[in-house]
Amino acid sequence: MCDPAGTEIDGVTGTDMLTALLTDPFDDPFAEPVLPEPGASLVDGRTGGVLGGAHLAAAVTAAAGVLASAQPGLVLALAPRTVSTVLAWLGAVQARRPIALIDPALGPEALDELVRRYRPAAVLGVAGRPEPLPPPGYAAAAWPLLGDVWTGPGATGAHPELCLLLATSARTGSPTLVRHSRAGVLAQAAAVAAAAGIGPAGATATTMPLHHASGLAMVNAHLALGGRVTLGAGPATTLALTPGAVRELDGFPGTVLQAGGRMRPADALAARAGRLLLSYGQAEAGRMAVLPAELLAERAGAAGLPVRGGRFGVRDLDLGRPLATGVTGELVFAGPGVMMGYASGAHDLVRGDDLGGDLPTGDLGHVDADGVVTVTGRIRRTGTVLGTRISLDDVEQMLRHRGPVAAVDGDDRLVVWTEQATAEQRADIRAELAGRTGLDGAGIDVRDLPALPLLASGSVDYGRLRELSTT
Repeated sequence: MCDPAGTEIDGVTGTDMLTALLTDPFDDPFAEPVLPEPGASLVDGRTGGVLGGAHLAAAVTAAAGVLASAQPGLVLALAPRTVSTVLAWLGAVQARRPIALIDPALGPEALDELVRRYRPAAVLGVAGRPEPLPPPGYAAAAWPLLGDVWTGPGATGAHPELCLLLATSARTGSPTLVRHSRAGVLAQAAAVAAAAGIGPAGATATTMPLHHASGLAMVNAHLALGGRVTLGAGPATTLALTPGAVRELDGFPGTVLQAGGRMRPADALAARAGRLLLSYGQAEAGRMAVLPAELLAERAGAAGLPVRGGRFGVRDLDLGRPLATGVTGELVFAGPGVMMGYASGAHDLVRGDDLGGDLPTGDLGHVDADGVVTVTGRIRRTGTVLGTRISLDDVEQMLRHRGPVAAVDGDDRLVVWTEQATAEQRADIRAELAGRTGLDGAGIDVRDLPALPLLASGSVDYGRLRELSTT
């Protein structure tokens, strides 16, 4: 084991050895990216059917042709974990057509708002939707390979590098989406492949949603390397799992990339996996840091080392100036997987790269002398519930009719604090949140206090509520 303090071992410093742990274990397959690589295959977890090799390539080409025949503009895809969703994604990449992958559990009102704002040329994955009719201006149709769709006039104009849009807060219905370039999507997949040691013999199953950056990157990494992806449950050598799912593992022998929220050190050390990689990421950049399994025992509370091609800096919150090693401030990530920027409607689809590869994360943390990144808190009010990122301010806005409420982030769960609410009222709040956000009720905890704690300024003392939420 290397000395993380930088002691020289066999002529190499500890810092060099730490960095080497995230070096590719194979020649770079992403220099000339092919998605999917000819040896890749998709497996339908329900039927066992396999689509691979020339048959997969032909299906992707056919899907690309279908998408290319639609009106210009964005394609919006409700993205269940199915072969059709993956074909739509791969077809869009091949056709160089921007596609938004959206939570299939999104409610009718939120979906209508997305359609109104982004005016997509088509909405995929609408089979079984609760809406009796398509939105105004759209017509129901059935497309080969891609199933039931709504087709519309589309909105002309998209930046030529725009490839993928993902939601920042999947379940509150926020219309803000993250814009990713083709190069950025492939860089995110390459980072996951390098960190997890994925190769041509690798296999994964869709344990995380396809509309989640980590779930999609895991799929892309395997397909680009000629591996196997099972849509649903299936055999795997590498899995992406939320902290809650890691806690429930029962002896998985392969590699687990933890994503979708921060994991408590005690849970990480107790995990029953062959190789556990803790990680830190956002929809805006995919995985940004990964803690090698070799460092887990020593640094279980850390986010990890920057992924390949990435680096972290820390800046002062007030002046924005760089801070020294070990000093806490806002973490800023730079790398090829950083988004182009945000979008709030069709007018933003023509925008180029607003960030130039630099992402202020909105998180507090520090970088140690050995390069290991530690996240200590948040600037923005967001939380992660069973792997799904959610805006805590949006949650409070949803519940404003309930009287005084405050929402905080628990350990992979949402904790809502009420003021003098009955048990029945708290149960109603839990049911309302589950219904409106689509979150599993198991990830929602509603608690009560005689009065919400306040700061001297009169605002809610969220720090105190977070402390209470851990008991």
